[in-house]
Amino acid sequence: MLGIQDKYLKDLKIDFNNRDNGNNVRSVEKYASWLMMTPEKLPKGVEVKLDQAYLVKDVTETDNTRDATEIRFLEKVRVILKITAAVDADLKGVDLLTLKFMNDNVTKDMSLFLTTESTKE
Repeated sequence: MLGIQDKYLKDLKIDFNNRDNGNNVRSVEKYASWLMMTPEKLPKGVEVKLDQAYLVKDVTETDNTRDATEIRFLEKVRVILKITAAVDADLKGVDLLTLKFMNDNVTKDMSLFLTTESTKE
């Protein structure tokens, strides 16, 4: 998962008292301002920026018994990218972009498929 260090995940605490109407424990997330991203080899006229990043502990199941609560959760990184393309951008319809994510001297390459359609008539 993008090489995220355990210290960041341990800091993200699940609150067993924070429940929804069905008595399920709610997921938690925290803004990850320390996560950086740089794109590589973008097509001419295309720009990709990391707009927001969050660490998420996504609670997928809550089992309540009289004596205990057991949960299952996934650890995720949610990113929101801002992608812009100039009118004359060199797009092929489908482009494979490489995004380099960095945190605490750990670098991880991720691929992004960018699909475009012309709106010209």
